[in-house]
Amino acid sequence: MSYPYEKFDGLGKVAVIDVETTGLNSEKDRIVSVAVFRVDLSTPKLNEDLKGEILNYVVDPQCTIPKDASDIHGITNADIKDKPTFSEIAKELRDFIGTLPLIGHNVSFDKKFLSAEFKRVGVKTLHRNKSYCTMYRYRQWNNGIRKGSSLDAVARQFCFQGRKNGKHSALEDVGITAKIAALYVLQDRDKFHPGEPPGFPEREQNYKRKHHSGKSVPISKKKFSLQFVFIAIILITVWILFF
Repeated sequence: MSYPYEKFDGLGKVAVIDVETTGLNSEKDRIVSVAVFRVDLSTPKLNEDLKGEILNYVVDPQCTIPKDASDIHGITNADIKDKPTFSEIAKELRDFIGTLPLIGHNVSFDKKFLSAEFKRVGVKTLHRNKSYCTMYRYRQWNNGIRKGSSLDAVARQFCFQGRKNGKHSALEDVGITAKIAALYVLQDRDKFHPGEPPGFPEREQNYKRKHHSGKSVPISKKKFSLQFVFIAIILITVWILFF
């Protein structure tokens, strides 16, 4: 099955967003960290660091951060003491994003959480901002396969470093996501070729051939089987002729 790509070519200035939260439910859980990277993707170049403006906050969610959530992003209840609440940064954050298109890795998650937080404090949500998802684009390229589409996995596939310590970080993640988005722009312009998708159905054709039973048989094993049959035929012929 083929999947049409979500085109990134034609993007100009965008807002790359990422949030870390207390859980997965945007109606009940809260944001503990948010980062926005405003960057121009109109003329990206390979192996060039992206430059732009960043707004980054750790915020007091006004509730307890569960240990399971802290294990993912490393932000604990001790870390949020004396931090601003979301309501204190909401206007600055919303003005910083403005009407820019949004980019995220699983952008619907980040957009949903931010809009829920904005709505709670009476600030305009992000529903009218067009959004582009680097995770969804990767899955399209990889024949719709979900496995292996995490931010770190995509970074590795495109041959650059992902998260440095394995923990989720809004600030670090917007940088990685922006770099992936820039590569998609270049791919759309035929200036970046990431190679064969890991989930491409014909990937193993160079290593395996189909046995008559329909099972995959490694080439080396098939060659060995043919050699064995050939030797057996020679031995039988010699036995008939001389014995």
